[in-house]
Amino acid sequence: MKMRALLACLALAACDESMLMTTGPVTVGEETAGAAAPPPPPPPFQPRQPEVGDNSDPCGAGSYLGLIGRDASTVGIGESEQLRFLRPGMEAGEVAVPSRITVVVEPSGMISRVYCG
Repeated sequence: MKMRALLACLALAACDESMLMTTGPVTVGEETAGAAAPPPPPPPFQPRQPEVGDNSDPCGAGSYLGLIGRDASTVGIGESEQLRFLRPGMEAGEVAVPSRITVVVEPSGMISRVYCG
């Protein structure tokens, strides 16, 4: 009996701390112990310089392609005559304005497309 207790103690002593730690947060009542704070929001979007002499991009939408995949609420830019956000349920309209950048926002809030019009 003493030999088994000694072997059990030696086995536990050989374990390192990483083997004893849990892999996820531990729930305690209504609080979650060990949960990480939410990540900070991304910095405001900064458009890149437009390509010089690019006739296929009359509005400069190529400078805003970095918006694709971002949450529309975190981009830090607002609408103007040259930039509009097309949100779910909004009509694009019948008149295309080649000099205007249109940013398409999905129902999830993520930006899926940027184009001239």
